[in-house]
Amino acid sequence: RPTFRWEAVPGAERYEVRLLDAKGRAIANATSVEPTWTLPAGQADLERGGKYVFEVRATAALGQVEGRRGFAVASEEEARGFEQACVVARQADAALGDLVRAHLALARGYTLEAQRAVASYRAAHPNERVGVRLETHVHVLLGRP
Repeated sequence: RPTFRWEAVPGAERYEVRLLDAKGRAIANATSVEPTWTLPAGQADLERGGKYVFEVRATAALGQVEGRRGFAVASEEEARGFEQACVVARQADAALGDLVRAHLALARGYTLEAQRAVASYRAAHPNERVGVRLETHVHVLLGRP
């Protein structure tokens, strides 16, 4: 169940969100009062290997603000390959394992997986420079401040 986050628009009371498949067909439409939205539990899982577009629109005193981002879900084969590569990470101590997993994810373009791994590392080592720098890099890739 992916969770989408975006930068808050000052003065926006709600956000209209849409999830589209590769052919532009709407998979989900929703409204959120926070700058975050999670694919609902009743919604079908996103297809392995599928490509999608996530759109957000906010109306505020400054006018309408829109954004969109494309993403892909790893195929079964890609996910299996990633997990096999992460065997090294599981054999390392927990903190090092999180860093290895984050780097392996980034090398494959799995930005959200990298974000999860780096968040786990940062929780255990909040002041380590390597974690701060890696987290900053992931945020840039995700288009976050």
